[in-house]
Amino acid sequence: VALSRLLVEFSSAKAWVSFSCKDSSHTSHGEAFKAAVEALATCNQVTAVGVNCTMPQHIQGFLESVEGVTDKPLVVYPNSGETWSNENKWNGTKTNLNVHLPMWLEKGVRIAGKYVTFVGKDTHGQTII
Repeated sequence: VALSRLLVEFSSAKAWVSFSCKDSSHTSHGEAFKAAVEALATCNQVTAVGVNCTMPQHIQGFLESVEGVTDKPLVVYPNSGETWSNENKWNGTKTNLNVHLPMWLEKGVRIAGKYVTFVGKDTHGQTII
């Protein structure tokens, strides 16, 4: 991962790395999520890894794929579960994070957030910081 090579040039810098993903096992660019996390596992400057802007229903697969791959804290910042249309608007129903959050915590998530399309009532105070 290019970021881990760049961090070497800034020895005091620390970073979280999160990937936007298109399905339950690949980044939006097409790499295997597990391989991307493995590439960052030994980089001491990367302090956490995870997913962002990803459909909530895909996150469990990612978490299961990295079990035992890294001991870094896992981060999730899902999207709302809606899809973006060509009419420049969100379509579908927002996902209530309470449905997913207990399993995410069980799988090692230590930092969770919400995408901008979520509103406070969607998380019922369950965001972890």
